[in-house]
Amino acid sequence: MKIISLFNPKKTKNHFLALDIDNEIIRAIFLKKEKEKIIIIKTFLEPIERPELKDNFNLWADLVKKAVFKIINEIKEKVQTTILLKLPARLLKVELIFYYLIRNNPKVKIKKEEETKIYHEVLIGAKKEIANQFFKSFGILPEDLEFIKLDICETKIDGYTVPQLSGFKGQELSFKIMALFSPKYYLEPFKDFKIVHLIEGLKKIFDEGIFIEINDDLTQIFIIKERNLSYFSEIPIGGNDFKKLLSQDLGISEKMAENLKEKYSQKLISEESRQKIKSIFNTLSQKWFLEFISKLKESKIFPLPSNVYLIGPESTFPDIKEKIEDIEDWNFKVFNIALEDFKNIEDKTKSLNNFQFIPSLLICYTLL
Repeated sequence: MKIISLFNPKKTKNHFLALDIDNEIIRAIFLKKEKEKIIIIKTFLEPIERPELKDNFNLWADLVKKAVFKIINEIKEKVQTTILLKLPARLLKVELIFYYLIRNNPKVKIKKEEETKIYHEVLIGAKKEIANQFFKSFGILPEDLEFIKLDICETKIDGYTVPQLSGFKGQELSFKIMALFSPKYYLEPFKDFKIVHLIEGLKKIFDEGIFIEINDDLTQIFIIKERNLSYFSEIPIGGNDFKKLLSQDLGISEKMAENLKEKYSQKLISEESRQKIKSIFNTLSQKWFLEFISKLKESKIFPLPSNVYLIGPESTFPDIKEKIEDIEDWNFKVFNIALEDFKNIEDKTKSLNNFQFIPSLLICYTLL
């Protein structure tokens, strides 16, 4: 199925379709970019049929493309459009690594030509190092990986941070590099789309903060300082784990458990019922919390940003927020990223007050 027959993603104009794909649903925003302004034209919430097939990637990808095709057919404006795609966290990987070089002539200032060669060597070396680590962990060959993006987040010469290499002397060069990559097998069905990651939008909005996105399968943690990604890690606990726990404990279907979890998060059930569900979640919430504390210590960032931001459809889940706010040593303030945090956005749909569209908005913000 050629789902982009109505669009031409290889010629970027000013219309975009931003897709945030989870295991079971697609959250989409159709928009127009005018200079430094984003105009939201239409939003979509499209379920992915038969989610029990999500463990079979080929079948899941076909169902995703079918759902996207349905969204495209609902767009009345038949204009040239670029499709931006945020893949599930289990498919698109993020890695932060350090890479080091020693110069042979430390007393000579670095010129542009040398700088260009160094950056080239650093990025090639970083790709090889990440690919080799991934091979050791998962057995996927380096040639079977595709890198979407490689960014140098921090550059130091002899231990001092510098804005660029050219014009400086020194011997020991160190680089912090962010990589976005995935096995080619996962990207092949979406080769006509532009793959993006919400971290690219976050860096354009916030100077610093701790950002938590609770996905279906796992939780991603990003620490931004001075508009650069300083730390990234994952916790292997996601929204589905809480849903399954509720389903098993109460003996109800997972669909009913998901609905009950949403009502619990939105405080739409009695206090007695809320306390019962809270007790069911307590052990898993505590496990998540201990993992989160471990990740913050692992980051070795001091001082840590004081503001913690929760992202996306699971951001209203109260147990996580309460546990973070109760940490005495760090005095965190916890917020939900909301539409008000975005500048230069005009929402013609008046529907973006829903937290589940925030990741899609972050995708849109990569355009600015």
